[in-house]
Amino acid sequence: MKKKMAFLLVLFMLMSGFSGCQSKKDGLSKGSLDADAKKTQETQEKKNSDKASLGKEDAKSDQKQISQKSVNKVSKDDIKEKEAEVLKIYSPLLDEYHKIVSNYSEDFAQDYEVDDDKIGVFEYLWTNSSDNPVLFGYCLEDFNKDGVLELVISTPKKQENGEYRSENILALYTISNDEVKPVIIGSSRDSHCYLGDGKFYNLRSLGGLYYANGVYKLSKDAQKMEYIDFYFSDEKEPSSGIITYYHNNTGVMDKSVSEELNISEDEFWKIDEKFLKQAKPLKFTLFSDYEEGQYSGLPLSIANSKKEELDYVYDYDSFRAEDKKYPVKATLQAKKDYTDLKILELEYVGQDKKDNPKFSTKVVYEAGEFPSARPFILGMKFLGSIPNNGISFVDENGKTRYFMIYESSKDGSLLLSEF
Repeated sequence: MKKKMAFLLVLFMLMSGFSGCQSKKDGLSKGSLDADAKKTQETQEKKNSDKASLGKEDAKSDQKQISQKSVNKVSKDDIKEKEAEVLKIYSPLLDEYHKIVSNYSEDFAQDYEVDDDKIGVFEYLWTNSSDNPVLFGYCLEDFNKDGVLELVISTPKKQENGEYRSENILALYTISNDEVKPVIIGSSRDSHCYLGDGKFYNLRSLGGLYYANGVYKLSKDAQKMEYIDFYFSDEKEPSSGIITYYHNNTGVMDKSVSEELNISEDEFWKIDEKFLKQAKPLKFTLFSDYEEGQYSGLPLSIANSKKEELDYVYDYDSFRAEDKKYPVKATLQAKKDYTDLKILELEYVGQDKKDNPKFSTKVVYEAGEFPSARPFILGMKFLGSIPNNGISFVDENGKTRYFMIYESSKDGSLLLSEF
């Protein structure tokens, strides 16, 4: 469900907030679990037994070292390839987060419709100070060891070694059938942090003296949280005013299926303190070091032209950049040196067998060279929801590529799609 920023801002101001996995004595963050989490030990594979005699022990040793280096090299290459494929899928989401944290302002907030999974980020932005600005970052981690890298959004801080780390989780996403799905949504009243060994800690403020906390792990498909231990507070009897604490391992606030605990409020919060000390900071990449489209796999990027670009448009190659009949100005940036750039008018003619849109094209301008060192500014107007603007160029491999240009229905930003 989407919410307008004005409504969310009022809601946020009414909340007694707590952020991340931070402890607060006054009751907005404390709590813990009784049992210590046992760390599982990974077993190492046995080294290959000798299948043939090499004649000398030093020869055997050399051969094993060479073999191990080859295995390590393949493993690292596989990891990089996996990350590259995953980042392509996460790319639109990363672009959106980058846009939010880079362009946030009161005007931006008024027009932006916030998805639930981004509430935690906006809560930080509402209270962000130029004197002590909050940093935002992202990281990839396979928490449940299913071979799919999850994406985490957080507010990391710089460490003495120069790394940016945080245990606070504002949002966690996974991939299912090549689609991005939110799994963990953090906010000022619903904080999450990573404990290591695939486990997470969650503290929820439910208003008044009502809280819930617990340790969970991700399901095998990483699409839901499975609680190992779950604690919550509730009235012993309706309207009695007597707060009692309960425990189960289902994550459901249901007294009928929970064990009543004979513990005090202080003991309840000591459990929380214990697990907060176990939080494991993750390493993040800052969004300030991120460029929109860098993981998309697209050979170029597009963005609404900035004022300074239009003020000095003669420093760029351009077409209709100063024509008021074409109000949308786009800056195209090639990632490599391309040739035969053409500006196209598109006409929708149907779909192919895979339901991909098909267009007829008309060349309206031949720009020629399309170097990476010189952006191209294009003036356009959109005639409706069906794309009517496009470009083509010859890439570094001699292949002619065709792209439609259209506006995001969410925020009006410019997007590219190959056809």
